[in-house]
Amino acid sequence: MSETNKPKRLTPNTDEYNLVYTHLERVLEQPIGAAKGNHAALMMVMRQLGYGSLNKVDAINLAKYLVDFPEDEQDWS
Repeated sequence: MSETNKPKRLTPNTDEYNLVYTHLERVLEQPIGAAKGNHAALMMVMRQLGYGSLNKVDAINLAKYLVDFPEDEQDWS
């Protein structure tokens, strides 16, 4: 994603921000390899907010960007 077409970060404590952040936290807190539907829920939220149909890795990366989540080294896919 180039700098010129990045979506605008969400404003903290808004409904959209809280929705994305909550679903992102659920994905990141689950054990690696767990199948709890959290990735699918995050992907659905991103689609509902108008970001299109994303795979789980793209949904996680976009959600992290939108809420300005701290960088980490873990591969959460």
